[in-house]
Amino acid sequence: MIAADALSGQESGIAVEESPFQFKVNPALMSTGNSEGLAWTGDFDENGLSNNYSVILSGNNLAYYYDSLEGDKFHNFALSLPVLPGFNTAASVFFP
Repeated sequence: MIAADALSGQESGIAVEESPFQFKVNPALMSTGNSEGLAWTGDFDENGLSNNYSVILSGNNLAYYYDSLEGDKFHNFALSLPVLPGFNTAASVFFP
């Protein structure tokens, strides 16, 4: 007997992420919905706010996030497009 589950119903696994970091883990998930918004993530140390933070702005299929990691700055873009039900394609690029 062979059984298969629909990928659109998958709720766990390494490529399934529902958080502001979704675009870094698997940008193709943007096409499944629930990805629009604005987010800020950062670290605090004993002196207050550290130099590690991200600002994320995303739509349904396009996202931009700015990363500051130990003083290095990165601009990141991600694009996701649905191809078939349960199958999405994506691309991402970053610039220092």
